[in-house]
Amino acid sequence: MRLVAFSDIHFCDTWKMVSLDDIVRVHERLTSYCTEHQPDLVLFLGDRFRARQPKDHVREAADRCLRNLSAAQASHGGVVAILIGNHDRPSESVGAGNTHSALRVFGDVLPNVTLMDEAKTYWLKTTRPPLGLMFPIHALPTGFAFDRSRYDLNPGARACESILAFHGLLQGAVFDAAGRVETKSGISLADIDDDAWDVVLGGDVHVPQRFDLKRTVGGYVGSTLRLKEDDADDARGFLDVSWQKLPPMVPPNSTDAFKVVTPPTFTFVEGGGPLITKFDVTADDARRERVGHDGEVLIVTIKGPARVLREISDAEIAAGFVGARQVVVKREADEESPILVDGIVATSTPFEDVVAYVKVSDRSGLDANRLIDKARESMALPATRRGLFD
Repeated sequence: MRLVAFSDIHFCDTWKMVSLDDIVRVHERLTSYCTEHQPDLVLFLGDRFRARQPKDHVREAADRCLRNLSAAQASHGGVVAILIGNHDRPSESVGAGNTHSALRVFGDVLPNVTLMDEAKTYWLKTTRPPLGLMFPIHALPTGFAFDRSRYDLNPGARACESILAFHGLLQGAVFDAAGRVETKSGISLADIDDDAWDVVLGGDVHVPQRFDLKRTVGGYVGSTLRLKEDDADDARGFLDVSWQKLPPMVPPNSTDAFKVVTPPTFTFVEGGGPLITKFDVTADDARRERVGHDGEVLIVTIKGPARVLREISDAEIAAGFVGARQVVVKREADEESPILVDGIVATSTPFEDVVAYVKVSDRSGLDANRLIDKARESMALPATRRGLFD
């Protein structure tokens, strides 16, 4: 068995760093990959759109991509499964074009596409010759609490691998590539660490990551392409997951016969979307020409004294990165707090500056007028902060 899993593609025309055309190209690249490698299943793990009420041309682009993917899978007897994410839920608006309503409409047109909008087991059957494959996907769409009793876990009834597919936050999941933000709530790792499923695949969190599971394997697939600054310098794409069956080591009628398989093999495939790269430059080096960033989105942070940064325009900095498709300039000025007394680094409030002067023994270099001004500012502070000036 072979499946391709992807997630969080977020069709939209309002991303600052990628265009709708970029998203379409990435989706079509995935479709071409499926045409070549012929997976039994393509599993999408939620958040097809960015907005629950996408604009007409955005919805049309997404539906066209889905039609092409469905046709690619149908050509070799494969199927497509779409899990509902938090951006895909139904809207109260009659004219909403979200994933939920669109796939309801296209149910007859795309017979090999299954919409998974309930927390239950979906039995999917391929038509690959000679007999096809029947396998269960235990779906946990957004908005449902995990409940193991919802799923059909009879191992003897299945002839293929069992997949838990969810869209939501997992406790302890990492939100950025540096691992600086972890979720404290959400689905418990203990709930999904179950040998009832051969693999666990999640959507919602954009950072690809493997879960620390003992009884099964899996993780977040991550977003299909880099969409914003948080994705800079990190890999984005889709997973190719495959199993190789082994001869049964138990009697053929045993319910355990189907569990005799090798562990799944995971291959990460780069999605091919625009690179988003962070780049630091000094004020002295800001105007130097650089090459080798063709087609990239660059987030350039220029560092130096504030007075120098004010003399360099964003356009001058961007012009130095030849071939970049977009340059976002940020400025990080060196702190230029004046020193009240030689040898004392100025602090953050007038009151602290005056206290620093009073405590220092060498008052040479004092600007008396500045000290008086600082004292007057300090007098305006609340009584609890004035201290020496009560």
